[in-house]
Amino acid sequence: MKCYVAPNSRDPRFPEDIKDYLTSKGIEVISNPYSGSLTEDQLIELIKDADGTLASNEPYTAKVFDALPKLKIVSRVGVGYDAVDVKAATERGVIITTTPVPELAKSMAEHTFALLLAFCKKVPQTNSALREGEWRTGVWGKQIVDIYGLTFGLLGVGRIGSEVAKRAKSFDMKLIYHDVVRREDLEKSLGMEYVPFDRLLAESDVLSLHSPLTPQTRGIINDAAFAKMKPTAILVNTARGAVVDEPALARALEQGRIAGACVDAFSVEPLAPPHPFYKLQDRLPNLLITPHLGYGPRTGRAMIYQAANQVIDALAGRVPQNMLNPEVIPRRRA
Repeated sequence: MKCYVAPNSRDPRFPEDIKDYLTSKGIEVISNPYSGSLTEDQLIELIKDADGTLASNEPYTAKVFDALPKLKIVSRVGVGYDAVDVKAATERGVIITTTPVPELAKSMAEHTFALLLAFCKKVPQTNSALREGEWRTGVWGKQIVDIYGLTFGLLGVGRIGSEVAKRAKSFDMKLIYHDVVRREDLEKSLGMEYVPFDRLLAESDVLSLHSPLTPQTRGIINDAAFAKMKPTAILVNTARGAVVDEPALARALEQGRIAGACVDAFSVEPLAPPHPFYKLQDRLPNLLITPHLGYGPRTGRAMIYQAANQVIDALAGRVPQNMLNPEVIPRRRA
């Protein structure tokens, strides 16, 4: 049996000993030699002999599944699966899993607030200024945003959104949210209020995105959405880049239709021309960006080991955890 491991040594958040672990279970490892995005043809050539994969953001399309009759499981290292055609996988008997480890929700919630606090307290700017010998308290002080008492809006309150909400509560912020499912448990425990989408846009001082990327959410934060937001509002996106219409966000920031944005996820990764945020230099000073970096090695280890154990279970004929398509089990490939 063979397993492709997409995360590689270029990303130190994922431990090299995962290969030894898989080998100890009788599984031969196919390593990822690439540092950037793979095409369908590259992926097919790389994993043509694989029985399972520890997947990243490779394009698992119908074409890919058709070319890989041996493939039994795609175990996604992470919780997003927009690069996987789950319907096509199910039709071809391929199991799809994700790794919603508790560590990931906590780590991503930390990063959400790291971005927000850095932006509101002007940490990058004042650090740079002070390193240049500038002590301009009067200049920076009037730009500081105190977040206590502000309305914190969440679009999506799944595992990560729930952890973010807990942290917003601890900062004494008012909580409102919109999701396809009401979270009456959080409404009761955190005092959150469910609101329609338009009201979420209109009332949020901070709008934090935690929804998956689906046909319904793709580009949902667009020109029309920015027109409904407060000019003092701050957008935080640590979910999926394509939930936001990024050219529309650039326009909103340039025109002062919102006060700022903090972004950790992009529609194209890594950033490249003609993406509006590629090589910003001094443009869009009201935008704080990080390179899809919300968790560290402890969380990476927890995710990749869960992904590996799901592959091990599937290849041994056991039902793995965190299946997106449990209906595939009765029709598993031999």
